[in-house]
Amino acid sequence: MMADTTQVHQQALVEAIKGCSAEVSEVQPGRWEFCLVNGRTLPVSAAVSDGWVLLDAEVASVALDDEKVGQTFWRLLQVNGALPQAVKFALDHHSHSVHLRTEIPLDRPTSLAKPIRRACAGFATGLKRFHDPGAPRRKPGTAPAADQNNTEWKEWCAAGKWQYSERPSGELNVQLDTPAAVSYALVTRRKHGGVAIACEIARFKSLSQRSRLAIAVLLLGGCAAVRMARAAVDSDPDEPAARLEVTLSGGSHADRFVHALSSLSVACRLCGQREVSALRNDTVATHYLRARGWSLKPTGVSALSARKEVSHGNLANHLAASS
Repeated sequence: MMADTTQVHQQALVEAIKGCSAEVSEVQPGRWEFCLVNGRTLPVSAAVSDGWVLLDAEVASVALDDEKVGQTFWRLLQVNGALPQAVKFALDHHSHSVHLRTEIPLDRPTSLAKPIRRACAGFATGLKRFHDPGAPRRKPGTAPAADQNNTEWKEWCAAGKWQYSERPSGELNVQLDTPAAVSYALVTRRKHGGVAIACEIARFKSLSQRSRLAIAVLLLGGCAAVRMARAAVDSDPDEPAARLEVTLSGGSHADRFVHALSSLSVACRLCGQREVSALRNDTVATHYLRARGWSLKPTGVSALSARKEVSHGNLANHLAASS
């Protein structure tokens, strides 16, 4: 039965991709490649794995030896918050390459045509923003709606035993599953449809170049490690805030809502408030970057071919030992 379901999902994925690309090639069983063309050509891989549709495209291999790498990574975090369909920039720690990714849970037998079309549009937007040095523009759709109808959210939280409190605006504060430190996610209905679920993890009045790079490497690496969730930084010039978030399209249901809360919980455990706070310290940031394979030079940083691996899940222990 599982094999039959997977095959149905794979067939639906291929049909959905054909609506976005003229040519789709199966490169190995269960994985396809296609190209998006929007001024530039972007090869994209697609697969069905463990109940998820996974789309991935390598945007650039990072091998910079000047100070711009930290600025670039920070700008990608700013862009992340404006990308549609939960598309995100992510950093592959093994290859030091920047990717565009999105993960779509197959929690209900619905058509994939619309989410794949939105994801491809998000990839095209991400590629354009990657090559655009200008400041990212927030989409109007990210503004909160005047009517925060939360009846469904409260029912879903109660059914899943997620503790929550209600704000006067109707938004919900939901306590995430983070045993080591209490974390809350704010659930907001967006003005032009969809739901945003976000957990603020830090605010920055000032950061050294090294700490900024280390935090960006941590957060973009978390985007690669955790499905559905993404890290973002707002573009406030005085006190930018970093957050972990999941965006849901209109018509979301209980299963997708619970998936989002679970994903955010995992993300907060891996790269939440404690980890970001530790990396504000330059010494800790230096140890972390070296452990992640970055060569630190007086004039900047560059990627190394030989790397000492550190488990993302044991980051807090590593940082504590290095401080």
